[in-house]
Amino acid sequence: MRTRNKIRLWMAGAAGAIPALLAAAVVLAPAYLNTPAAKNKIEAAISQKLGGSVTFKRLDISLCPRPRVVFYQAHLSIPKTLKGGLESLSIYPQLVPLLKGRLLIARIQIKEPDLTAALPETVAEVKPEALSLPEVKKHIRLVLAYLQSIGPGLVVELEKGRLVLNRR
Repeated sequence: MRTRNKIRLWMAGAAGAIPALLAAAVVLAPAYLNTPAAKNKIEAAISQKLGGSVTFKRLDISLCPRPRVVFYQAHLSIPKTLKGGLESLSIYPQLVPLLKGRLLIARIQIKEPDLTAALPETVAEVKPEALSLPEVKKHIRLVLAYLQSIGPGLVVELEKGRLVLNRR
């Protein structure tokens, strides 16, 4: 066999092996990520980053039609700030920055959240009445600024859920 034919044969084999390896990774990644050891590491890393406690029942990763990570039956508790659960949390990263090695979130989809958030007191004395409109706008602006830093143009969707805001 001539050298040129050997090179073509190797190139054809490599071109067929790459999609096969990607398909195997897509099939095997969720199985590995849902093992107790990997799940505990993921929960610990997320809990440390948020400064609270996060647990979930199952994790799925999908590359088609666009990359996403889905956490099912997640429960979170951040002391004096947020607690509750949700049926599923889907996180969609932006594709171009992801290919460059940066993680920016393009979209977050939350299904059936049941969350309670405690807003910090802005004044020393406790007011028994509800938040005023300027206070609510201020807190919403702070949350939106944080979400904008995670991913410019971020879209957050909530489906069939409940969010309760109250003062600490």
